[in-house]
Amino acid sequence: QQLESWGIEVHRTAPDLDSKSLFRAHKLFCELAVTVSAPAGNPLKRDQSAYSPSAQQLANAEQIRDQHRQILHDFLGGAPYTAWVMPTAGVVAFPHNPEHVPIDVDGTGYPYWQPLLGYVFQASTCGNPVVTIPIAMAGHLPVGVQVIGRMWEDEQVLAVAGVLEMLLEDPIPPPPLHINRA
Repeated sequence: QQLESWGIEVHRTAPDLDSKSLFRAHKLFCELAVTVSAPAGNPLKRDQSAYSPSAQQLANAEQIRDQHRQILHDFLGGAPYTAWVMPTAGVVAFPHNPEHVPIDVDGTGYPYWQPLLGYVFQASTCGNPVVTIPIAMAGHLPVGVQVIGRMWEDEQVLAVAGVLEMLLEDPIPPPPLHINRA
């Protein structure tokens, strides 16, 4: 509603993605990345005997990703949509949680990653450019939206994010930089 009050044409719609199959593909790509690249001592590092996706599973995941890339490409193919703006996360910001303890959402504890990935895995799995910008504050923590664009059109995403940022009545300052010098 706020965007419309600024004269921006808003369509409340989304591309017809099969989020369940795309998330399964996302998980396989993550499994592969962890199997191959997590350094020793990293809590995500898998034992050599742990599960690693098969070549066939990865080929299937790549096919799913390609199908969804085409859906996003068609959806963001110009008029009337130049960008897809959606929440960054399914929860408001919360303090840093390095132990990944469950996150409380309306009185129910969810695995740390679940409320965080619900809105971000689509674009990241497909490889679309994304800019996240803070648009409000919840207490002392920011609430953000992400601007998603067509592959290889990063400048369009930056332009849309820039317009949104200029329209904010009270721009959100960047958080303080925390440096661990230990």
